[in-house]
Amino acid sequence: MEYPIAQNLRRFARCIMALSLLATLPGTLPGTLPGTLPGTLHAQTTKSPAASILRRAFELSREASTEAEFTQVLALCDQAAAQGNNLPSTVRYERKLRIWALEARGAALIDAGQFTQALDDLDAALQLDPKSASALRSRGKCLARLGRQDEAFVDLDRAIELGRGDAEPFAQRGEVNYAVGRFREALHDYEQALRLEPDHAGAMVGRGHAKYRLGHIAAAVTDYTRAIKLRPRDATLYTQRGNAFADSGRYTEAAADFRRAMKLDPNYGRAFQSAAWLMSTCPDPRYRNEALAIELSKRSIELDGKSNHRYLETLAAALANAGYYDEARQVQERALQRTPEGSLASAELKLHLFAAGKPFRDAKSRR
Repeated sequence: MEYPIAQNLRRFARCIMALSLLATLPGTLPGTLPGTLPGTLHAQTTKSPAASILRRAFELSREASTEAEFTQVLALCDQAAAQGNNLPSTVRYERKLRIWALEARGAALIDAGQFTQALDDLDAALQLDPKSASALRSRGKCLARLGRQDEAFVDLDRAIELGRGDAEPFAQRGEVNYAVGRFREALHDYEQALRLEPDHAGAMVGRGHAKYRLGHIAAAVTDYTRAIKLRPRDATLYTQRGNAFADSGRYTEAAADFRRAMKLDPNYGRAFQSAAWLMSTCPDPRYRNEALAIELSKRSIELDGKSNHRYLETLAAALANAGYYDEARQVQERALQRTPEGSLASAELKLHLFAAGKPFRDAKSRR
C-alpha cells in the first residue's frame, strides 16, 4: 500500500541524500543518485562492509513505500552501525538515512491508525534531529490523533517556525484547532496554508468546514466545489457539499451530490446516512421517500454506523416518517444513549415527537 505522507517524505529525503553525497569525498558513501558508481566508490564498497550495507539501504529507500520496507531500511542501518570503526562521513550518512526511515515509517503508521507506534518512531527521529520540521509536523499530527492537543500545538508551532514556506503544518494546525472547536483560528490556519499552496485540497476542505461551522454556508459550498475540482472522485467531498446544500434549502443539488457520493463509493456510510436524513426529514415533501429512506439508513448502519448516534437517529427519523412510531421511539432511545451531551436536547425532542406519533422535520433539512 502506498502512503501519501510517506511519498512526500521520500521525495524530500532523496534531495537531502543527493546533497549529502555531493558534499562527501569520493569513496566514503555507498552510492550515487541513481545507477552507476565511480570506480573509487566501487572499491570502497568492497573494502568497507558498512558502506556496502548502506548502499543496499539507500537503494531500498529509493522505492520504499510501506511500513515493512521502511523497517528493512532501519535494519540495514543497524547492521551498518554494528560494523564499527566507520568513517565519520559514513556515520553521518547512516544517521541521515535512519532519521528519514524513522520519519517515513512513523508517517506510514499514522496513516494506518497505529498512533502509539508512530509516536515512538517520531520521538526517535527527533532525538537524532530536534530541528526536523517534517518530524515535528508528523508528531504533531500523531499527538492530536491521540487526544494530546496541547502537545500537538507545541510541535506544529515549532514546525511552522522551522519550515517557513511549508503549507502542511498550517493545514495540520488548522485540523487541531478545528477539533477543539476553535473555528476562527482553524480558518486562519487554513487560509495561511492556501496562501502558500493554493491547490492544497486538504486545506481547502478544512476551510470549508470552518466556514460551515461559523455559519458561512455559501462560502463553505464554494470551498467544497473548489476541492471537488481538485479531487473529483472523492465521495466525502460530495457528501459534505450535499449537506451544505441541504442546509441552504438547495435540496435538488443536495440530492444530486448524495447520489454521486454513493455511486463513487458504495461503502461510504456517511453518504447513505445523509441521503436518508434528507429523505426522512426534508420540509419539502417532494424530496421525502419513506421506503428508500429506511433502506438507506439501514445500509449506512451496516457500513460504518453501528455505534454512531447520528446514524441511529437517522433510522429513527426514517421509521417515524413512514409512520412506524413505536419502532422509531425504540431506535431513538438507543441513539439517545450514545448522544454527546451537547446534542441531548435535540435528541430528546425527537424522542418526544416520536412518542407522540409525530415525524421530525428539519428546518434546515439537516442537523
